[in-house]
Amino acid sequence: MVTQPPPNDVIADYLCFSLPMVKSPNDGAAADNARNIIDEFWPELEIAEACNGYGRKPYTGSHNLAIGGMVFYGMSMPHMLVEITGLGCHRLVERGQFNMIANRAIRDSLNITRYDVAVDFETDTDPEDFAAMRGKRWKSKKVFDEPTGKTVYIGARGGEKMARVYRYAPPHERSHLMRVEMEYGKGMAGIVLAQWLDTSDKKELAAALGKSFGWHHPDWTFTSDRKIKGYRQDVKHSKTLRWFRKAVLPAIDRMRGVLGDDHPVWDELAARLPENAQPNPRRAYRGVESSSTPENSSLLLSVKPTSPTLLKAPSDWVGYQGNAVTDNIDKGGEA
Repeated sequence: MVTQPPPNDVIADYLCFSLPMVKSPNDGAAADNARNIIDEFWPELEIAEACNGYGRKPYTGSHNLAIGGMVFYGMSMPHMLVEITGLGCHRLVERGQFNMIANRAIRDSLNITRYDVAVDFETDTDPEDFAAMRGKRWKSKKVFDEPTGKTVYIGARGGEKMARVYRYAPPHERSHLMRVEMEYGKGMAGIVLAQWLDTSDKKELAAALGKSFGWHHPDWTFTSDRKIKGYRQDVKHSKTLRWFRKAVLPAIDRMRGVLGDDHPVWDELAARLPENAQPNPRRAYRGVESSSTPENSSLLLSVKPTSPTLLKAPSDWVGYQGNAVTDNIDKGGEA
């Protein structure tokens, strides 16, 4: 049985990230590959129901996670998507595993695609009244008032962040609570997740996140001088970065396949990297299904857009070595 967090607690409410995976010849092979990756490298998530037949574009199939969530895959996809629901996040926190999973997701994933932070308030306030007292720049608002409850959406789903304010109607067991959920998408999700791991006082973090939505209602009692800056794409160098990712990196992968890892040319390449560049090898599990293809090769360079915070890794992280999983990933406190 999962216990509900008390009112005014700041909680991790949703986590979604993509993992590299070799392309598979058919859906059956993709399903096996996705399951192998979870079983071998993410056993805490545990597949509860394999090949349930439900897919979501562009994915063609999925597995259910025992903790709460899903894994999506497809034969033509070079990655898989892991979604951990609010219940799944709460179960991981109760088991003392959430920080470990979040750290591993930041280190190993291609992208943190979504991260939600939520707060429950024990109040009679109508969600629409709460949302009305917000920053003026947040003009987009939708209200859904149904027999089961009322939900107010602030912002747009396609943006880097949005918010939901809702409460259930009686006789629901949580009808005495109003929930504020702040959802972060690509670009911001990884930044907020890294801030979550770096912050011991989650209410201070909630205050900083709430500032961007401009919550002014008396129920919102969190205060902080902290600011969290979002990621902005480097438009000026976008063509150069596109050429680097599309042409240079595949050429380096082909060179490794021909020259091997011990050729002196790699020392020449390393000498040209910035002194503060952090090694970020592709994971061994990329080749769970097949380890002989060029796209499985490793490259000690991170090219995905991210914040400086996400490039830093504790010095005692060992990570994955071949097919072995090390357990000294999380040395910090639990959420």
